[in-house]
Amino acid sequence: MRLNFLSVSAMLGRFRELVDTHYRQQWSLGRYAEALGVTVATLGRACREQFGESPSAIVNARIVREAQRQLAYTSLDIQQIARDLGFADAAYFSRFFRKQSGLKPSEFRAAFRDAQS
Repeated sequence: MRLNFLSVSAMLGRFRELVDTHYRQQWSLGRYAEALGVTVATLGRACREQFGESPSAIVNARIVREAQRQLAYTSLDIQQIARDLGFADAAYFSRFFRKQSGLKPSEFRAAFRDAQS
């Protein structure tokens, strides 16, 4: 499927909207692609061409951004944050967060609080 620039731009705008709406439900890339009416390959190609990132990297970045917000501005414990973001296992969430951000959730929270004082 060949898309012109305007349709790619509109599709990627809609993809970002869908990610913002559904990142907590841990949608698969197939589900995002289906909602957009394209294949996973088309979505991947468009994301890499326009953003220089894979669709999964975009979804993961959104999850991490929300985790960082909750770690910084709430007193929720890590298990509560993990559950809110669709992770059944807090340990898996912690590994995911560390892989994406380079810090454990507790280290991120501590660093943020230290920087604020």
